Amino acid sequence: MFLLNSCYENSNLTDLSNYHPQISIKNIQEVTDAKLNWQTKGIFEPLYIGQMDSIISTDKSYLNDSNYNWRTVNLKNFENSNLKFQIQIDTTNIIYQENFYIDYVSSYKSDSIHSKNYKSYPVYMLNNDNQKLTIGWGDKIPISKEAKDSLGNWRTIETAFSHFCGTGLKALNLAPNEIVLTSTIIYSGEYKTKIRLRYKGIYSNEIEQSINYNQFEKISDNTRN
Repeated sequence: MFLLNSCYENSNLTDLSNYHPQISIKNIQEVTDAKLNWQTKGIFEPLYIGQMDSIISTDKSYLNDSNYNWRTVNLKNFENSNLKFQIQIDTTNIIYQENFYIDYVSSYKSDSIHSKNYKSYPVYMLNNDNQKLTIGWGDKIPISKEAKDSLGNWRTIETAFSHFCGTGLKALNLAPNEIVLTSTIIYSGEYKTKIRLRYKGIYSNEIEQSINYNQFEKISDNTRN
């Protein structure tokens, strides 16, 4: 195990812009830079669900507690404009994300369907509301990623993950004052722009990042080799 260091002083803090915990995550041998062409599927796996703390571990212990069960809370709650829910990208830490969809979507070659570890920023989702909320199913949270194009318009570069049919997956529930830790891949490319995350009409903070401009395009709109 290794620790990614940062500072955090108040465990009762509800402003995610000041939340930079120490993250305990398994050691890996190789991390790859993500240089993507075309739009892809966003993979946001919960690495931790629980109370805000100065040190959090990505041991996925939530799989055995009440956050991960068969009882689903109505997602229509997110349409309530008074809902207190935050999403924050933490650029003070760098972790990694295991992901095979990048190579699969961009090349469609069978020999590329394998996982790699990509440099990523931690992402925190905080339920400041007084009700428990269902945020996803199985091991995926349906978050999409957007970037600004050359005209200043926000456009999708990662679509939200969705399941094709009823699979009997357990619900990912988030209790009041609890957070979810997930991650967002750090791209490299020739076009410098702003990036944000979107979940059910709720937006994260905006960060600077460089992407390839054709990430705004869908693979179906192009002729693949």
